[in-house]
Amino acid sequence: MMFWMASRSHATDFSQEDRSMTTTSEPHGLTAQVAEYSRKARFEDMPDAAVDAAKRCILDTLGCMVLGSTIDSAQIMAGYVRSIEGIGQSTVIGAGFKAPAAFAALTNGTASHADEMDASHISWGHPASIAIGVGLSLSEAQGLGGKDFINAATLMHDVGARLMDAAGGRQAMLETNHTHSSVPFAIGAAAAAGNLLGLDQMQMQYALAIASMKIFAPAAFMDERNHMTKAMTHGQSAYAGTTAALLASRGFEANERIYEAKHGLMDFWANKKSDPSRVTAKLGEYFSITDTGFKYYSAGYPIHAPLHGALQILRDNSLSPDNVESVTLGMGSHSADIVDNRDNASISVQAMVSLGMVLGRLGYDQAHDEEALKRLDVQRLRSLITIFRDPEMDARSATTRAAWVEIKTKDGQVYRAPEQLPPGHWERGGMPWSDVEAKFAMLVEPRLGIETSEKIIALGRRLEELRDLSELGRLLSGPSKAPLHHSPH
Repeated sequence: MMFWMASRSHATDFSQEDRSMTTTSEPHGLTAQVAEYSRKARFEDMPDAAVDAAKRCILDTLGCMVLGSTIDSAQIMAGYVRSIEGIGQSTVIGAGFKAPAAFAALTNGTASHADEMDASHISWGHPASIAIGVGLSLSEAQGLGGKDFINAATLMHDVGARLMDAAGGRQAMLETNHTHSSVPFAIGAAAAAGNLLGLDQMQMQYALAIASMKIFAPAAFMDERNHMTKAMTHGQSAYAGTTAALLASRGFEANERIYEAKHGLMDFWANKKSDPSRVTAKLGEYFSITDTGFKYYSAGYPIHAPLHGALQILRDNSLSPDNVESVTLGMGSHSADIVDNRDNASISVQAMVSLGMVLGRLGYDQAHDEEALKRLDVQRLRSLITIFRDPEMDARSATTRAAWVEIKTKDGQVYRAPEQLPPGHWERGGMPWSDVEAKFAMLVEPRLGIETSEKIIALGRRLEELRDLSELGRLLSGPSKAPLHHSPH
């Protein structure tokens, strides 16, 4: 795969001054503005670059959903959803059945982040898992087409990511509220779902509020062993946004000023970095989905740059991992804090870098090979890895995903990979179509077959031409499976 650099600017920088988050509650207040934009957003208003970025993001995420559908967290969720029964409106990917739209969004959103192959984002989260979960389930249930799907996925990014920016960003949310980025993304999910359902102005305002009452995700799941609730919180946000819009469409009411109301979202997330103006900054001009970070490795995103640098050093200098004496990873403090020796191997930089160096790659099969993780050569290399929290990197950006790597060999030679961003990063141009399709095939062919994979890729390429998503849903569903039987006890 080819990697490249393309210069881009970040969407926003957070202000450091202390701000009051309470804003006007007039008819043109923040909630009303967000609702109006969400209600009126259309595919026809999207620039070509945003459409292309959205289509790549959608295909990539669908591949991650197919992969995730085979992992315990998604399989347990699918079994639960199937046991509920109900109207079969929307495809439960890889499970061979349909479910009510909200429950399909719950299961597919969970599947998307069941492994760490799904896209990251400039906002430091995984909005694509939620956006595609909502967009696919409701577009399919409503008989809508590819343009509506693309628009909804884009809208969810725009509303959700801006709310997180307004709340001071992911780091501030963790420090002040201990919550995960999936919480504001649930509000974006409600906006996307409301758009697909054609909500009117007040219904949309209600939907934004209802969604905020349905999701809370303490970031304690970062320390769980099996990545289950970390996956589920993305499905839960998709479910919250979908049900919020469905309830609003049926007349369910809420505080119509949830952003600016006393004790509303802006007060809840008030901190030294928060800024309410970011809620609507460049809305309709800057499309957040264009700043998606695609993953080439099956690991948490802060691991990608150090892993890539380590693999580069070994490959470019024909080095054997057996000859390595020490490995130093230069990282920003925030990135290091997220992945430093976690119990969950897929978000432990020491586990994934040592494993990747020994095996020479890190796809899903390698990252989840429990026996390989126990190998003596992997364990030896893991013990040699040291993280250096680089103050210069922190000074340039508190949330950088870049890293540098230094490897010293037993003969005293020192090799260094300079500071660089991971492949697939938004500042490196994301992931080109050729790599998106190759990754999709790698994830889907072993699970749904080569022919099905190729057909889905072809549909993804011309997604905006599809008048409905029935064929896409049929292909993603996989073979029908026998109903689950539950003991009465």
